Amino acid sequence: MNPKSIILLLVIVAVVLFMLGVNLGKQIELVDKTHPFVTPTIIIRPTTTPIPLTFKTFTSKSCGVSFLYPEVLQDNSSSTSAELSNNTDVVKVTCDKKAISDFEKMKVNYDKGSDLIVNTVKTSIFDVNKHQIFEIANPINGRTILFETSPNLSDLVAKSIEFGK
Repeated sequence: MNPKSIILLLVIVAVVLFMLGVNLGKQIELVDKTHPFVTPTIIIRPTTTPIPLTFKTFTSKSCGVSFLYPEVLQDNSSSTSAELSNNTDVVKVTCDKKAISDFEKMKVNYDKGSDLIVNTVKTSIFDVNKHQIFEIANPINGRTILFETSPNLSDLVAKSIEFGK
């Protein structure tokens, strides 16, 4: 092939590529004009101040025990048992011998959770119907105390237990 025809062919290819590039640039410009760039908007939402959680001390003189519980729970006490509850959480405490005996008979059917140290005394937590149950003997008066709590309150109750007469 003649060197002049190769040069001519290269020039034609270069012109065709240049024209394709110009055409592509026009298409990109058209797309940019029809789809304007949207600047992201930053929405600043006011922060809510959390309601401070306050605690009360519950004392059962008949069982000889006291512990902390959230103030939002309502106290429904009787002589040997108490229920502190609201719509979502519950803390039940009893030293009633029949209730403890019933639990002793049924606990073989319950899932045993973790071990728990309450005031230097080891006990076990049982998971029962979305609640946790544990029992502990009061070292001062010898009474066995049964606790049933919502899972989120077990640690608070267990760590705040104090024994009395």
